[in-house]
Amino acid sequence: MCDRSLNHIPKSEERVSRTTNRVSSGGFTSPPPLEAVSQLKRAFEAVANGNPSVGLKASHGVVLATGNRLGALYGAHIPHFVTAIDKHIGAAFSGLCPDYRLLVKRANQTASDYRYAHKEPIRVPQLVNGVGTFMLEYIQPGGTRPFGASMLICGSHQKDYYIPLQAVAQGVNAKECNIFRADQYKADLRIEESATLAVRCLKKAFGNALTGVIVEVGICMASRFQVQKPTTVAELMAKWA
Repeated sequence: MCDRSLNHIPKSEERVSRTTNRVSSGGFTSPPPLEAVSQLKRAFEAVANGNPSVGLKASHGVVLATGNRLGALYGAHIPHFVTAIDKHIGAAFSGLCPDYRLLVKRANQTASDYRYAHKEPIRVPQLVNGVGTFMLEYIQPGGTRPFGASMLICGSHQKDYYIPLQAVAQGVNAKECNIFRADQYKADLRIEESATLAVRCLKKAFGNALTGVIVEVGICMASRFQVQKPTTVAELMAKWA
């Protein structure tokens, strides 16, 4: 997503470091081709083996849901896998939790800076572009590994709801989730029906059992994103556990 071009850099500034075996050009470094492919492969594997997350566009809103079995490891400090970025924007993720925290921090900063500068809330496409550019530029200066996390970002602005895909699932067993979702999903589903379908998709990802799974659900409607209370989520899980 980065639109910065390196074609204008004079050849005199291009240099090759034999000690690190990295090519540097104008302050940007990149690993050797084989190492870069290996790093990207590991990043994709981290997402594919991570906690499942689902995004569904309803007739009057968007639902994000995710589940994890890490509650026993974190104890009282369980991280939130569904997060509000701004009043009208939320996100969920699959992959490495530390990477997601850094991306959420950047997204919050981007939304806050935009609101301060323009006196209006940021639109979802602009936020996605900002986070995507950060993910690309972050790995350039020192050859840092790619982020092992994938975010689902949804939001609303003036009654328009943004989610690039009508419905999507990612993370562990994403293929089975997407097959199940394709059979059940309809664009005219109500919010309650979409939330129920999202929980059913998570159940499919966890082998048709939600025992010991901490499920989080976020709903965006009427220009507001809200992470649902545990009691509300428990009611949904009780139907399909």
